[in-house]
Amino acid sequence: MMTDAGFLMARCGRARAVLHDEMPLAAGAACQALPWPALPCAGGTWLERAERCQRRFACSPEAQHCLLASDRAMRGAPSHLRCWIFHQLARLLRREDQFHQLPVMAFFVELLECPDLADMDEEVLPLVQSYVQSESLEMCRLAFRGLVTLLKRPKMKRRMQSLLPDSMEWLQHACREVCVGSLMLLRNILSYLEQKGSNPIVLQLAKKLLPRFDDEDSRVRELSILLFKDLLEIVVGKNKWNLKQHAQRSLVPLFLHASQEALVSAAQFLKWEELKQLARRAETWKIGEYVLLRDRSRAEQHLCLSLPYLENPDASLREAAVRFIGLIGQQVKKRRKEKVQEMCTALQPLENDAEPLVRCLVSQTIMNLRVPRRASRFHLGALCPWLQRAWVRWHPPARR
Repeated sequence: MMTDAGFLMARCGRARAVLHDEMPLAAGAACQALPWPALPCAGGTWLERAERCQRRFACSPEAQHCLLASDRAMRGAPSHLRCWIFHQLARLLRREDQFHQLPVMAFFVELLECPDLADMDEEVLPLVQSYVQSESLEMCRLAFRGLVTLLKRPKMKRRMQSLLPDSMEWLQHACREVCVGSLMLLRNILSYLEQKGSNPIVLQLAKKLLPRFDDEDSRVRELSILLFKDLLEIVVGKNKWNLKQHAQRSLVPLFLHASQEALVSAAQFLKWEELKQLARRAETWKIGEYVLLRDRSRAEQHLCLSLPYLENPDASLREAAVRFIGLIGQQVKKRRKEKVQEMCTALQPLENDAEPLVRCLVSQTIMNLRVPRRASRFHLGALCPWLQRAWVRWHPPARR
């Protein structure tokens, strides 16, 4: 009776010509628990290579790169061999063997890209999904990569829409890797979503994205802004009206973050043509003035949105917030003296800021807010009679 190793050797006969010595050491780590420990290979048996690789994998970038190379080399193997190995890897992942998890998952996700393995997608989806919130950051990244790969399959697009609620919940996860993965997955799902412009989940997603504009992780910030931009460009019908409030609320964060493309999309969504042109030309402070002058009643709301940026670790954001608050102060100081005092109180801690430019700008802004603007003697009411008299003087009525 043929042993497991002998059986596998027979099946690998034709694959050897393709894989040759390119099957790297890291592949052995994924295969150590499979029934082929005594199978001869270059440099010893699979078991010996697996033990060497397992020791190196956690600390060696070269070994991890080697693993990915082995996965790609395996794509050249015969289809039935790939299918058999894929089944064995899935079996190992279901066992949740801590020792083999990472190399097995890396090998598994790479093989997902083989079209001849698409028949297993239905059972693979819950398996990959179960590793999304893994304590290992590498496992988390691989799981999301696997989900994005599955999403590319035509028959899986409808099934993957069921991941939308879970993906939105993952946005609230404390682990930044989970947040980044969920944002990338959401962008992909959104591109395939049926009737996406009128889907009610679009509004829920927009509401969850706004707080992520100021996330401490730059990847989360950038992906959240890009996804919000995508939402603004696809939404239609009743959702468009409901999303208008979120679009207006996004203007201040997008302006302070200097997100030019997202500002253009927001302006186009709101049908503010002048703002769209200013954003395209990147005329930064004209954008700030326009946002304030477009709707003066929102000045206090804009102030509330900009105050938290005074404590941002990014000096450029603190500077932008100080300048914008100065513009708001010019709008409200005639009507709301208590708001002016609130702004000055919020700005005072930045007089000791580590950045000289921020310190100088804060001192100047506080001085401008506290000094009352002198009323001009010339105003429209006094100018009109003077213009009327001048017109009569130089254009006397014709005599009859």
